[in-house]
Amino acid sequence: MEPLEELFEEVVDTRAQRRWIGGLGLLVTLLGVLAMVASFAATLTTVFLFGLLLLLGGIAQLARALSPGTLDTGWDLFSGFVYTLVGGLLVFDPVSGAVGLTLLLAVFFLVLGALRIGVGMRIRGRGGLGGGGLLLTGGLDLLLGLLIAVGWPEISSWVIGVFLGIELLFTGIALLFLNSALRSVESPG
Repeated sequence: MEPLEELFEEVVDTRAQRRWIGGLGLLVTLLGVLAMVASFAATLTTVFLFGLLLLLGGIAQLARALSPGTLDTGWDLFSGFVYTLVGGLLVFDPVSGAVGLTLLLAVFFLVLGALRIGVGMRIRGRGGLGGGGLLLTGGLDLLLGLLIAVGWPEISSWVIGVFLGIELLFTGIALLFLNSALRSVESPG
């Protein structure tokens, strides 16, 4: 194949990919905005789907534990029971599940922030570069964890949906930027 034909095939392939990336970027951006606007519905949907996955995983774990030839039956039964119980609670009462998961998010951000600050201070103490970024993100994590903890449980009905919306929005925007970059590569000048 001649180099010009190879280049033409790459451009055609890039155009097809760009259309998909652009469409996906637009869709994910719109879903992010929708999740933030309808944060209560997004929170309940997220909790419900998470619970459903845990429930199905727990049932599969229990089935595996009860099948012949299983080596560690006790642990499999215990973990399958816990997965099934927690998943069932989240599926059948997603509002209470959102309250519990929001508290878990607060604890997660507080612990993550403290760890990042500790590591950042240790790196800086050794004269290493990069500690400042960890200190900044650790501080932001601590602030976010504190904000969630102070507002808990009142904010539980919407905070997970807002976080989901922000994640989807940023992902969609990143895909739109990628689409734009591919367009500029596709037609230079």
